[in-house]
Amino acid sequence: MQTGTDHFDVVIVGFGPTGATLALLLSHYNVRTLILDKEADIYPLPRAVHFDDEIMRVFQNIQIAEDLEAHLHINPGMRFVDRNGDLLLDWPRPKQITEQGWNASYRFHQPDLERLLRKKISENSLINVQTECNVMNIEQAADCARITYFDKVKGCEFFVFSEYVVGCDGSNSFAREKLCTNMENFGFQQRWLVVDALLRNSMPELGDHTLQYCDPERPVTYCRNPGLRRRWEIAIGEESYDDDIIDNSRLWQTLSQWITPQDAIIERTAIYKFRSIIANRWQRGRLLIAGDAAHLMPPFMGQGMCAGIRDAANLGWKLAYCIKNGHNGVLLESYEEERIPHVKEYILTAVSLGELICSATPMHDLKKLKNKNSTNGAMQSLTPALGKSKIFKNIEKRKLGSGVLFGQPTLFTGQKMDDVYPYQAVLVSSQFIQTDTCPIISPHNSPAVDQMLRTLKAHSVLIRPDRYMLAIAKNAEETLAISSSDTMQRCFFEV
Repeated sequence: MQTGTDHFDVVIVGFGPTGATLALLLSHYNVRTLILDKEADIYPLPRAVHFDDEIMRVFQNIQIAEDLEAHLHINPGMRFVDRNGDLLLDWPRPKQITEQGWNASYRFHQPDLERLLRKKISENSLINVQTECNVMNIEQAADCARITYFDKVKGCEFFVFSEYVVGCDGSNSFAREKLCTNMENFGFQQRWLVVDALLRNSMPELGDHTLQYCDPERPVTYCRNPGLRRRWEIAIGEESYDDDIIDNSRLWQTLSQWITPQDAIIERTAIYKFRSIIANRWQRGRLLIAGDAAHLMPPFMGQGMCAGIRDAANLGWKLAYCIKNGHNGVLLESYEEERIPHVKEYILTAVSLGELICSATPMHDLKKLKNKNSTNGAMQSLTPALGKSKIFKNIEKRKLGSGVLFGQPTLFTGQKMDDVYPYQAVLVSSQFIQTDTCPIISPHNSPAVDQMLRTLKAHSVLIRPDRYMLAIAKNAEETLAISSSDTMQRCFFEV
């Protein structure tokens, strides 16, 4: 028997960080959301362990960053060493605040993040959550979607209607199956043993840096996580460690270079098949996918969860516009047009790093890294532009800088821009102008604006809600043009 008559603006399948973040971003636009998840509660053990300053800025926009800071460890960087311990590649992550307004790199414990996300959601009347349910079907009509799910507690099926459905339901995504998309494979596929340990006491000799041991016989990653948590990721190959059968004595023998049973307890072990794949389609009609449902990458950059949060930030304001103003195919198509090339940059770099870690000739594989600094061996963080989408078509020649992430100015009040104007379009201008289309940040209210615009050789910049630049004005006349309501409407939404 099926029951149900509810109608939501958006149904999100999956209550992980991507789905939860998307729901909170949508709530900025008064979008009513239902989250469906098969599990009863948060998975209590470590999974994702890293995010960067851009992602912390998204968390700032959903107002959890301040509470989250207490649970984080600022990561000083990553070092790649050979079997002799000699440095091959350095990836420093300076501890000073970046132009995004946060530290460059953070280590975290995923249950801490998820608890804060769920607490924020529990306080939000626009977001409904249904756990312990399996989505059975997603059907699309011209003006809505129908989602059928089985409630495991009540033992019966329900259905709901929504304007849109977003599958944030992980690597084995049901929503992706309904989308009928193909997957592009970038070739990196290996079995690794992931070991999360809790130290009994501080062991500073293990170090604060992430270490990549580039040894073709036994590649290993070491991560210094918050508090006493530490992680080792160990390549195991196809011939060793049967799935779900991990011998403790053999495990401790593998870890003996770093810790013994007297030093730590094992919190979690898992065997993963690291993959590098991306869906060719992320949207069809009213069904979309995000996070691991859309892409998987090796963990060597710590960007897997980050990519999902970027998906949510890119997609949220576009869905909100369609809900308030009617379905806009061009706008929704821009989601995959922009995000696929962007996430592909991270996947390809992660694959190159994985090949370096596993290489018998690491010096040769260093040359494959796009961001390698040949003078000092240091790697720079990726900051790719968005892919070229149709919403840029009305901006003449897509001026240099459009589609690139913009920094976060601090106001004279001491507040950061996103604390005052979270997840909405903003015009950053060298002069104050009168406009009712979006807030204005200028030297009148921020001391940082002049330098930020001077770096871009710009008079003004129109910033999207996801903090990527939409348009750059070189003079006062162009500033008036990009800030007019007609121009903003054409730039963002004209079909």
